[in-house]
Amino acid sequence: CRLPLREIVTSERDRAVEGSISLRSHDLDRLDPGRDSGPGTGAAAAGPVNGRRRVATDLAAFVGLNVVGFAVFVIRFGGEQSLVPILGDRVGMTSTQLGLSIGVVTLVSLGLLPLLARLLDAGWRRRLLVPGMLVAAVAIALYPVADSPLAFSAVVIAAGVGAAVGGIVPGVVLADVAAPGRQGA
Repeated sequence: CRLPLREIVTSERDRAVEGSISLRSHDLDRLDPGRDSGPGTGAAAAGPVNGRRRVATDLAAFVGLNVVGFAVFVIRFGGEQSLVPILGDRVGMTSTQLGLSIGVVTLVSLGLLPLLARLLDAGWRRRLLVPGMLVAAVAIALYPVADSPLAFSAVVIAAGVGAAVGGIVPGVVLADVAAPGRQGA
């Protein structure tokens, strides 16, 4: 039985209807043990299994979000600030071209923030996380292949924008699941 893909957490609209949120990524939290556990098993038999599945799901989501956060850190600090200048010099980029490339990443990332905020408020967690991180990963894999300043600039911009789109999601998800009294101001 394959479960349909769902968002990591629900949107703000669904939070008001459903109550508190965990890091769930599928419908197991919505199962009614009395109805969905099969004939003759009853609610008592299904309860602990659902609890264990929820803990396993929450743990997997937590670890996954930390991996994404670390990947964004490596892309931003290891890639943009250390690797990109070295590789840019190798393909003949001037410091001005390199600065313009990184500036474009910053401007595009800032320009996308209002759109990303709307999409995240509408519940687009995975739909932003997965494509953004895939674009960043493919672009980083292309760093050694880019052999001209223009091609290398395009790859740097793609990696930076992909990391910006996917990198915002872990913080939003963690803010969603934090208790209201434990959130920052």
